[in-house]
Amino acid sequence: GPSIFMHHEDMFRHRGDPMFRHGGGHGMIKKHAALAHCIVTELEPTKCSTPDQRDIIEYFRLFVDDAAAHGSNILLSAEAFDQPNLNITQLTSILVPQQYKIHVVVYYRRFYDWIHSYHNQVTKGKANREKGKQHATFVRWLTDDMLEEAMQSYSVATYNRFKEAPGIFNVSVVNMHEDPDNFNTNARFA
Repeated sequence: GPSIFMHHEDMFRHRGDPMFRHGGGHGMIKKHAALAHCIVTELEPTKCSTPDQRDIIEYFRLFVDDAAAHGSNILLSAEAFDQPNLNITQLTSILVPQQYKIHVVVYYRRFYDWIHSYHNQVTKGKANREKGKQHATFVRWLTDDMLEEAMQSYSVATYNRFKEAPGIFNVSVVNMHEDPDNFNTNARFA
């Protein structure tokens, strides 16, 4: 998924709202994913259902205001920013008034590597929700409908959505296959 960089000077090194600066690592990414799930064109009933999640957009506005007041950069990174229903206009409407230049970095992974990882992610989540039911094998899972749905989250579609969005300063692509020492493209990230 894409990473979104907002240009100022020092990321996460200020008094910003703890929803976005506390912890770091995996917990930080979960918070960024929660933000991406809440800034969508059509809210899914399972997303933004807890009080913390419902307030996340307001938390993010406060965090952005504080970061801008302190001249800080902001870095958001979560696979959830590749959602086809991400409301990029809403996201930029929070950042652009604070004079942030939004740089989006999309990580490219070959389709046949990515689709296997995507399968693991989708079915792993589904298996957790269904308490122990075995998830579909890759071959059974990859129907025409599932392929069409998956293609909307693939890096090319994500790149195009961000590239066409007003308020985005720059969209870059990092090819994970050109730097095998830093990216294990055979790993399943799910």
